[in-house]
Amino acid sequence: MRIRVEAYDVAGRRRELTIGAHRHEVGAGVQVAMENAGVGFEQVSIERLFQALYTTKPDGLGMGPSIGRSIILPHGGCLGAPPNAGYGATFQLILAASKGHRL
Repeated sequence: MRIRVEAYDVAGRRRELTIGAHRHEVGAGVQVAMENAGVGFEQVSIERLFQALYTTKPDGLGMGPSIGRSIILPHGGCLGAPPNAGYGATFQLILAASKGHRL
């Protein structure tokens, strides 16, 4: 799989992106986490992060997170992006298994 990492620019440390998935503890579902070691965002930005046209990049469109949320929420999922303790943030999405299916 090829991943293009353009959402952050860091100096003096490695650009890292970690993606993982596992069964979610609450209910039958899956949790996917995408953790990066980028510049992160301010705590006040979390409220706006998923709004259309809000961007933290100078040439960004501000559509990625809002499109993701518009797809995930109607399917009973949730999407969040808590900042990491060190650098960057972890985008997490949780999707429930469809009725009649078990993971």
